[in-house]
Amino acid sequence: MSRRRLVLVALLAAAVGAGAGLLLRPRANTADARPQAVEAVLRAVDHDDLQALARATTEAGPAEGYSLPWREEVELGRAVLAGDEGGLWRFATGGPPSAARARALLWLRSRAATVAEWKRLEARLEADYPASWALSAGAGKGAGR
Repeated sequence: MSRRRLVLVALLAAAVGAGAGLLLRPRANTADARPQAVEAVLRAVDHDDLQALARATTEAGPAEGYSLPWREEVELGRAVLAGDEGGLWRFATGGPPSAARARALLWLRSRAATVAEWKRLEARLEADYPASWALSAGAGKGAGR
């Protein structure tokens, strides 16, 4: 085989390999992405903006229209909007650990009125989410500071 033909074969093989690599590369699955309406709910919860939360929960519509975990995130927003801390505690502790339930505990902890309440919420976070970044992310906030 001539040197020129060998170079052409090598270039062709490289092009085929690059094309196959592009075709086989995993793509981002938009079905797994958090819906923008749910993202708006979480932003409003995180910024403690009740007006934005009211708009966002209205725009998001019924929580039942979403699959997990998005459904729980809309439920979290509705519980925060209702201002029912007892309901938020039941939501946070009423099912298997999840991101929305952890966020509810963090929200409650940041608003703890007493050191005892802060410690109770901190203990629950440590029990349910022992390896979570959330324990360090909210450290020092609320009454237990």
